[in-house]
Amino acid sequence: MPDPTSQSNYLQVASEHIQLDWNVDYETRVISGFATHTMNVKEDGVEDIILDTLGLEVDSTEVDGKPAKHQLYPKHEVMGSALHIVPPSTIKSGSKIIVKIVYKTTADSTALQWLEKEPRVKNSPIFLASASQSTPAHWYPAKVYTPSVKIKYSANVTSVLPVLLSAVRQSPPSDGPPHDGKEIGKDAVTYVYDQVAMSDTVLSQKLKANHGLAAEDTGRFLAKEEEVVVPYKFGVYDML
Repeated sequence: MPDPTSQSNYLQVASEHIQLDWNVDYETRVISGFATHTMNVKEDGVEDIILDTLGLEVDSTEVDGKPAKHQLYPKHEVMGSALHIVPPSTIKSGSKIIVKIVYKTTADSTALQWLEKEPRVKNSPIFLASASQSTPAHWYPAKVYTPSVKIKYSANVTSVLPVLLSAVRQSPPSDGPPHDGKEIGKDAVTYVYDQVAMSDTVLSQKLKANHGLAAEDTGRFLAKEEEVVVPYKFGVYDML
């Protein structure tokens, strides 16, 4: 029985990995780029690849490097808009396919919160957060929204402000400065992330060199916590 909260056809074809390539524009408040899915085909005769979306403007789609027709269906009040992608050729059960969606977010991308600088620290820049614990956040990368499908992801994100995702930062190095020596707010930096854990140990004593803004007791708290819990598999504590 399929998950009734998803419009995707994940029982027929499902993602195993998403590569996200994003550019964050703080002036227009738009994230643009593309999502590249590695998908497993589970049945023969699949006519459409269906993904969950919310508040996206889809420019184009590809399947295995070939242009594919697509259609965004009318928005469901709860589940968003189903994106239907028609493979340009027959896809067979047991095969893997690469599906690329070129898109941008809109004002209706409710997972994104563009926070003005005024309510926060004086002279601080605009702040972007995604409500990753809520259902809209699962839709803006154009994906399958159901706990029945576990998906890994990696990401390249270009931004003039430091970027923090729920994955290990590969570049700039996760144990170094967050902006690679660039001038925050002016120089665009591409951040490379991978969901795979890279370290089995935590060096909380590095916190002072690696953190942005943190309470004075944070380092001592983490050091004490590590005495009673298992090692933090992501290697570095990132905090907002």
